[in-house]
Amino acid sequence: MRIAAVIVTCNRIELLPRALKSIEEQSRQPNFVYIVSNSTADNFQVEQNLCADFGFQIFKNHRTENYAGALNTAIEQIIKDIGISEDLYFASLDDDDEWLPNYLKEIESNNSDNFDLLAGYLLRSSKSENNLLVLPNELSEKDFLIGNPGISGSNTFIKFTTLLKSGAFDEGLSATIDRDFFVRVFLQKPKYKIVNKHLVTQHTDNDRERVTTNRTKKEESLRVFFYKYQHLMNKEEKEQFFQRIEKLFSISKGSFEFTEHKFSELSKGELVFENKGNYQFIIGFITSDENYSKRILSQILEQNISVDLIVIINNSKDNLLIKSEQMLKGKIPFRIVQPSEWKNNLQTEQYGKAFSEFKEINSIPLGRTILHYHLHNETLDFLRPVYWIIDDDITFNFIKSVNDQTKKINLFEIVNQNLENVSAIIGSVSNDPPLPFLSSVRGQLVDLLHSHWANNQTNQDLLNLRSKADYYYDLSDLLSNHLECPIYHTTANENAIEEIFSGKSVSRKVIQKSEIKSINRIITQRGPNTLVFNRELLHYYPVINVSVNHKFARRGDLLWVLFNQIVSEHKIVEHTFSIQQNRTISKFDLHRELEKSAYDIIGYAFNKGFLNTIQKIKTETNPNRPKDIFEKLETENYFDFFLSTYKRFLQGRKTKFLMNYYRIIGLLEILSNDFENAKIISNQVSQTRELNVFHSLMTSAECQETLKNFINELTTDIWTYSNAVTNISESNDKHQSLIEEFFELKTNVTFLGSGSEGIAFTDNTWVYKSYFNMPIKDWKFLKEKSVMFLNSSLLEKIGCFEKGINKFIRYPFHPFQILQIVDENEIIQFLKFCKTNELVFTNIAPKNFIQTLSGQMKLIDYGKSFEPFTEEKFINAIKRAFLMYRFPTMIDEDFKTFTAKINIGETPDEIKGWEIFYNKIIS
Repeated sequence: MRIAAVIVTCNRIELLPRALKSIEEQSRQPNFVYIVSNSTADNFQVEQNLCADFGFQIFKNHRTENYAGALNTAIEQIIKDIGISEDLYFASLDDDDEWLPNYLKEIESNNSDNFDLLAGYLLRSSKSENNLLVLPNELSEKDFLIGNPGISGSNTFIKFTTLLKSGAFDEGLSATIDRDFFVRVFLQKPKYKIVNKHLVTQHTDNDRERVTTNRTKKEESLRVFFYKYQHLMNKEEKEQFFQRIEKLFSISKGSFEFTEHKFSELSKGELVFENKGNYQFIIGFITSDENYSKRILSQILEQNISVDLIVIINNSKDNLLIKSEQMLKGKIPFRIVQPSEWKNNLQTEQYGKAFSEFKEINSIPLGRTILHYHLHNETLDFLRPVYWIIDDDITFNFIKSVNDQTKKINLFEIVNQNLENVSAIIGSVSNDPPLPFLSSVRGQLVDLLHSHWANNQTNQDLLNLRSKADYYYDLSDLLSNHLECPIYHTTANENAIEEIFSGKSVSRKVIQKSEIKSINRIITQRGPNTLVFNRELLHYYPVINVSVNHKFARRGDLLWVLFNQIVSEHKIVEHTFSIQQNRTISKFDLHRELEKSAYDIIGYAFNKGFLNTIQKIKTETNPNRPKDIFEKLETENYFDFFLSTYKRFLQGRKTKFLMNYYRIIGLLEILSNDFENAKIISNQVSQTRELNVFHSLMTSAECQETLKNFINELTTDIWTYSNAVTNISESNDKHQSLIEEFFELKTNVTFLGSGSEGIAFTDNTWVYKSYFNMPIKDWKFLKEKSVMFLNSSLLEKIGCFEKGINKFIRYPFHPFQILQIVDENEIIQFLKFCKTNELVFTNIAPKNFIQTLSGQMKLIDYGKSFEPFTEEKFINAIKRAFLMYRFPTMIDEDFKTFTAKINIGETPDEIKGWEIFYNKIIS
């Protein structure tokens, strides 16, 4: 047996030492001690010192700010530190009480049969009271429904797994927490033992603030308690309940009427497509089930939606979507990308290097990347494309409160209002939560169990949970007081259990918000409802997340948003308009769902770590380009910050998942008594060894080498994807025609080379470069500084031109050869020129210079690599210049290897002595 002792304290500086001392003086010491504080910041500082004197660690409550939230914070910490095992017991002590020195020893000696629960007698002690509460030898939930026979926070001693199966502590209650907890414990039919000895002293002085004597908190909590358990009480038990609260707390029966808390029924609103503007409307989705694709296409045809193109990625194993094709043929232009095509593209790196190892679409990031690629490249001739990227299991309507007067939402009106102002809109979802459904099962099972006790006779939502954001999500970061208070409904039956374990929502549906509006903030989720107005968003970033065991984590679609919004600073907004996610009934597969949940948590943690780190980089370094951010991410300091943040979020969400999983086991065990479907699923879920797949993925996800490799390869993965798109979308012929037309050339130009921002041609008199990726601020900076280029022998005075969205430069052409020799003085003078003119050329490399036939070195890369001067970038440029000076003929791949090390602050042997070179430049 291992024992974790827990104290929750709240601004009781004078009393806390007594409780701490009673733990310290135990003849059988606890294996672990956890103190959790609900106190003010000032008192928390004092508590830290007090606990340190006893050698105990104290934590701040990070859940709901009440006693139950603090207890659950301790439970989370125990799971993080110790894990979950059958030999672990939870022993709590209130901060104003004390254990007798032999308490833990007596409990352990009485645990002869691996009991779920052991309880000793309490002595209630105060100036006016000295009452030993003698516990009955037989206990059931009935004893706690009508009162408390004598078990409270200070003599709670329970097996940790039993505690978790019972749901831990209800954070929706401010008082009556112990009674509520033990109702749920005894509903689990625990094996228990009463130890007939006084082992705990409960100090009941009334001359200080106590939750049990706070009438307002008591009344509120008793109302919730009765709301939850009234259907387990017979008429006589209800009378005993009310007589007790009238006698002890002067709370009348009349305040326990719940008729006003009947919640509104839900209804359906329609998504319509009226008054389309002057743009091409493209719908894209991936499907593995033709029934889904037929459902979407039927809605498009029935509503006669003005669609210019439908792009479908077929992920079906044995179905070519022939029926879908027949539905569309002759009616709407379409493109179905069949498995044979996208599988071949994977192998040939058409979707980028990161995806070439895959032969199947086994993750959301991979599927979304393929979809984005084809959406972009199938619409190159469209002048003003608007993309609606959706999941295949949606319908064009939304679930709302019956009181909500919104009957229709016009998608085209939303597009028309935002097309000129934003790059993309992240829409919302209603009905089934867009999550791995093991993350939304616990709350629904609570609802189902209580509704079953109520014989499906009522619809009630006492705490108005449906008004809370995330109320359907068991792992929410926003709230945790929604987990054990039921929403009553009238469909608690076998079908409901099957639906819940198919990922459908029975009682906790996602609801369309009543106010239809845009929200300008950092995006926190990207579901199956995205409008893209700027084609660049599909071009320059793949949908990607960290790969664990050769599979991308989920939530890569959110990381794609963060790349575009936070790194590249596109304006992307959230919008409250919803579509309906409407899953079909399917057979529950525990292994698959545990794997999905693990990958979802990994992706969530990665995105949190990435976002926090990028914000830190932007605040501390003021980067000029996305490239700067990704380079900083690879450096030791920022990677370490990312790693610690990532692991913190990973452990936090993992712990919540495990707490909820064990509660699901407990709920299914109770429901199995009455429902065959619950019994079938319970037999699967209760085999906790099945959690091994989850734990294994979590362990792999913490591997520092895996994360480091992913971060180091991220720029390559991004570049190879965007370059693959560029190779299709930005052809030589296209840019040759643009140049010849703009400059009114009489003869054809010939191709010189291309890069990540443009393509260069020559007519043997001039070099012409046409840009396809030149942000406005970079273009303005290049134009501003180009007038000074004649002051450097390595540069040409370039002419800058633009027409509409097209941008060009022109400068004299010289017959040339590849770089052979770098004159030290020339490169030094070039670097001095850069410093004098407050600019840095950040991409010094042999491939970006030529030598004319007369031996003059010239720069040929005019574009985004000319950046505003910073000391850090200038030093980096000096190091690269010194490397090029020493090795002018080094092949590009080798040069990149060394510059990658330079970019993260390393000093490879090849640039040893660069400081002498530096001194010549600044002298």
